[in-house]
Amino acid sequence: MSITNPKHFWSYIKSKKLNHAFPKTMNYCSEKASNGEDIANLFVQYFKSTYSNDNFNNPYTTVPTPSQHAQISAANISTVEILPKNISTAEKTRSFKIGWSRFYFTNILKEGADNLSQPLSYLFNFSICKGLVPNMWKAAFITPVHKKGNKCDIENYRPISKRLIAKIFEKIVYQQVYTTVKPQLTSEQHGFLRNLSKASNLIIANEYISSGMDRRAQVDVV
Repeated sequence: MSITNPKHFWSYIKSKKLNHAFPKTMNYCSEKASNGEDIANLFVQYFKSTYSNDNFNNPYTTVPTPSQHAQISAANISTVEILPKNISTAEKTRSFKIGWSRFYFTNILKEGADNLSQPLSYLFNFSICKGLVPNMWKAAFITPVHKKGNKCDIENYRPISKRLIAKIFEKIVYQQVYTTVKPQLTSEQHGFLRNLSKASNLIIANEYISSGMDRRAQVDVV
């Protein structure tokens, strides 16, 4: 394990401390289950009750057009062009955090990146050109993750999905749109930007206030 990346070290420690096993008996509403298949069916019932599938009969979801009030015209999604080398790089460098049940599929994506990049680039560009996103790309394996409370209660879990093809598509589009949008944003913008957050915003505000107090100047904050 590389000592130059402490994030990997602490992720490894965390993985050893966490217990991902489900309780032997779980319940949802008035139902109880004590074997894997029945527990899985209870999760299906609960997650299905919180999910809307109104548009599932339509094989495509139309991408909404930009608002007439949008100020950043240069960020038009139709200007994005995806090349095979973009996909090959994204597939090889992306860290797929998955369970063993999806191991072989993700291995195909990573090991076959060079061969799959050409057809995927065609599909991605076609999606952008037509303004349509296949609903099949939104289909995903679901992993129940415990939120809080009693681990035996199905309602204390939330579904985490792994849409691998869609994630590769999203990453490449994001990189190109971000490059276009970033220079047009004000320097005071901290949310949703790399290496910036509400914490960095508060640090700058605190520095501004402290500097004003040192100079005995009036400081107004809205």
